[in-house]
Amino acid sequence: MSVTSVVKRGIEEILHDFSPRRAGATTAYGVIFGVTNITSIISMMALVFRGDLAYALPVGIGIGLFSSMLNGIVTAVGSSFSGTVASVQDTSAIAGVAAAAIAIEVTGERQVPTVIGLLVVSSIVTSAGLLIAGHYRLGGLVRYLPNPVIGGFQVATGVLFLLGAAGILMPEGLDRAGELDAILSWVPAAGLGAVLYAMSRNDRSRPIIPWLILSSCAMVHLVFAGSGTGIDQARQRGWLLGGLDNTSGWTLGTVTTIRDAEWGAVLSQAGAIITIAVLAGLGLLIRSHSLDSASGSDIDVDRELTVTGLSIAAAIPAAGPPGYMYFATSLLLRRLGGPRRGAALLSVLVVGTALLVGSAILTVVPAPVVGAILVSQALGFLAVWLWDSRTTLDRVEYGLVAGSGVAVLLFGFLNAIALGTIAAIVLFVFRYSRISAIRHSYSLQVFRSTTERSTAEADVIESEGHRGVVLELHGYLFFGTAHDVFTDPRIIDRLDELDFVVFDLTSVTGLDSSASASLGKLARIAHQSGVAIVLAGPRRRIEELVAQADAVGRQAIGRFGSLDEAVNWCEEQILTAHLERPLDGQTISELLAEVSRSPAQAERIAGAFTRRAYPAGAVVIAQDQPAPGFFFVESGTLTARLRSMNGNTTRLRTMLPATVLGEISLYRGGNATAEVIAETESAVLHLAPDDLERLESDDPGSAAVIHRLAARTLAGRLIHAERALRTLRD
Repeated sequence: MSVTSVVKRGIEEILHDFSPRRAGATTAYGVIFGVTNITSIISMMALVFRGDLAYALPVGIGIGLFSSMLNGIVTAVGSSFSGTVASVQDTSAIAGVAAAAIAIEVTGERQVPTVIGLLVVSSIVTSAGLLIAGHYRLGGLVRYLPNPVIGGFQVATGVLFLLGAAGILMPEGLDRAGELDAILSWVPAAGLGAVLYAMSRNDRSRPIIPWLILSSCAMVHLVFAGSGTGIDQARQRGWLLGGLDNTSGWTLGTVTTIRDAEWGAVLSQAGAIITIAVLAGLGLLIRSHSLDSASGSDIDVDRELTVTGLSIAAAIPAAGPPGYMYFATSLLLRRLGGPRRGAALLSVLVVGTALLVGSAILTVVPAPVVGAILVSQALGFLAVWLWDSRTTLDRVEYGLVAGSGVAVLLFGFLNAIALGTIAAIVLFVFRYSRISAIRHSYSLQVFRSTTERSTAEADVIESEGHRGVVLELHGYLFFGTAHDVFTDPRIIDRLDELDFVVFDLTSVTGLDSSASASLGKLARIAHQSGVAIVLAGPRRRIEELVAQADAVGRQAIGRFGSLDEAVNWCEEQILTAHLERPLDGQTISELLAEVSRSPAQAERIAGAFTRRAYPAGAVVIAQDQPAPGFFFVESGTLTARLRSMNGNTTRLRTMLPATVLGEISLYRGGNATAEVIAETESAVLHLAPDDLERLESDDPGSAAVIHRLAARTLAGRLIHAERALRTLRD
């Protein structure tokens, strides 16, 4: 869908929501959610501008309100989910960590411009990342993120929210938590936060949340009025966000102050900037998927990435941190069943009107209510991953998730995220390395090539096939799995019994240098023991695997484009070493004599066959034509192949001298299911269906020999297939 059509459709839905019949509900929902959003924005910006930066909180709130308005307008119009409400979100916690570090490094008049520069750069990086992800349709990548990483991010963020709430409710430090003023601030906030969280988990009570927040603000002010507590006194006692000066509030020119920023200090927070971008993208993807599941809607995640990237870019002039969808509010608008896109747009316009009030808005929202919102947000993260997931994560994964929260307290947020991610990667590598890269293993007795050989040759391969082993590899070969593959007991413990080791690389998706090094060691050992190492698969993959083998090892490694070619080569080597008679010496009379036990009868039956010669490339049996009968390959090589409707062909098997074909059509009748061509100049002995019928009538005993030969051929193939299936099953 083009940008023009997206905007046009969004505007049409908004206009519909403001139609006479829906304008009342749209206004009510928009105002309620707008006021609630203002309290959340204040809470988020209080995470950034706190401590040594608390004096600039009015600037921060102005930045948050203006950027949320711009961000929300674009999202309300363009989101694929009608009714999406967007604003600054939990990435403010990371921005707060970085801002605190800047406040230590930079002092004086350049302090606030430097923090604003941090927010602007964070938004630029995040916007660019989301736009690129949306353009290349990377929305589905969220499914590749392991649960411990997602959970660790969110638990660490939850702990940051709790620390931020503590800083707002107890600005003089946790050691003063037992004093009366602090108790009167944090105890109601903790209780209200728990209630807000509990209500957010219940569909019936969720619509009451905005009213509860507004009524809580009103109740606190009633207590102030009843107790004679003035605004200044409330600020002094920590019940209102204090230290504010109306003359220091935000203006439209605030973003221009970044010209005075200390950019070295901003760049020193590159880790935090990247973390903000990653968390914003991760948070958007998780919320989009959650909203899709909870609402039953079909959300276009790639479109959400693009729209959010554009909305963040639109808010860059406001110098605000990255903002994206509010999951709870967006879902609530949908579940209320009323107007959606129009209410979402009005809610962000209400946020914009707060800019006219300036820093005086801080007198409306008491600190305990701000702290309660942060507590409820923290509980939302912590409860899901520390309580709900206790039965879905195993102990190690749960330990990683819970450890991320502890690590925040011990090492700080960024270090905790880094440690958690590294631990999750190590866990993945450890667990993946325990999955064997050997999918199946067979001896050459079980796994045969598609080349049909004479009975004598097949008997030799059956007898000597234990001297070769085929290992089918899969997945990614790396340091965690390669060593086990190339030191497998089925190879190392049997080197004195083996002549061939075949590695099938067809299903190998990639490999690292350690796999090549391990193969090189095996090739040297195998060469000393007289064992041939054979690789089968794509040429590029084979070359990658032999890259680090030395000259001796590389020379000892055989290479083939397919497993069938490799196994056929091994069979040829076995026959050359162990077959006493010439490979093409058996005649049809000798083959029939093995079945009939009567050389005279065998000669009589052989006389019923007609000799036919074919040049190379000639068609012996045509696919989808009536089956021509029973054949014995006297000389040359025939190949059976299946031709598809689009003209492509697939080789099924190759027949050498002293083999038979046509045995299936002998009983099934009908048309041939594949074609047979002469690979080389060939001669066959042919028994046509009419000749067989005549033989059955005139000489039933001789016809029975033909049937026994066909049955023996089919039984041999069936036994071989059953043995292979049993090996796979075991």
